[in-house]
Amino acid sequence: MMSPFPRLILVVSCSGMVASCSLDDAETITPEPEARSSQVMEVQGVATKVDTQAVMLDGPSLITLETSNGPVVIEVPSMGLPLCAAAASIADPFIVDQGDQVRVRGARVAQGRLLPCEDAMHYLEVTGFAGDAYGIRIPYRKGPDGYVALEQADGNGARRSMHLVLRSEHERWVADVQAGVAREAPPAIQLQVLDNPRRMWSGQWAEAHPEISGVDRAITPAEDVVVGGANAVRLVADGLYPEVVYVVAHGQSMYLLSGARPSPESTIYRDFEAMVERVVFVPTAEQAGE
Repeated sequence: MMSPFPRLILVVSCSGMVASCSLDDAETITPEPEARSSQVMEVQGVATKVDTQAVMLDGPSLITLETSNGPVVIEVPSMGLPLCAAAASIADPFIVDQGDQVRVRGARVAQGRLLPCEDAMHYLEVTGFAGDAYGIRIPYRKGPDGYVALEQADGNGARRSMHLVLRSEHERWVADVQAGVAREAPPAIQLQVLDNPRRMWSGQWAEAHPEISGVDRAITPAEDVVVGGANAVRLVADGLYPEVVYVVAHGQSMYLLSGARPSPESTIYRDFEAMVERVVFVPTAEQAGE
């Protein structure tokens, strides 16, 4: 086993019948540190613990994942993160919550430990889930370049309401508002949950509530679709930004999912449609008796 201390080698020369010795310059040899593994690994799992205490001392954040092969710890640099080749592809560890889905590619630095940093192909991606308390689960990108979930005051008779806004857009909007700059709110993805005690079909409900469903502002006809296994209608409504609206009937609730579409190529529109494709319904205490 290699000693952690430097080795000191003494070079001694002697001459004559009576030993006459002199101590030559001592040479200190410091062993090279063991190189970290260059093995690249890619894993995904559920975040079970997030430890950011070491960041106060410029140490790494530690994110523990439960994966199909057991626990894995992700080391995310703090002060050195901007110098990482993969910095733009690494989510902020402070946005990670227990239960988030995490995908990571990085260098194996020890058994069960990964470091995403040194290669431009490394990444740390975090997916959160919104709406569980509402009986619906919507996966959304938290980072990098992800969304922040904001609870909203009930409106339009909605029992629950929330927005998903790009974090960068939200931070700019907050800064402008605090500086007294008048501006429109950024484009958003919205979820509203309303009562449907008569269990009306989604198309019937949309026609009966045109101001809420967007039927009175529709610029495309409503089409029948399926969302999360439930019957729904999809339409595009006019507004500050055109918005795609899904009216989804499930149990005694009606779910309105809407996403701004500033342009067909906009990030928020593409993300919204991808979210809708992955929607699932989950039981809640309110729905237990339905």
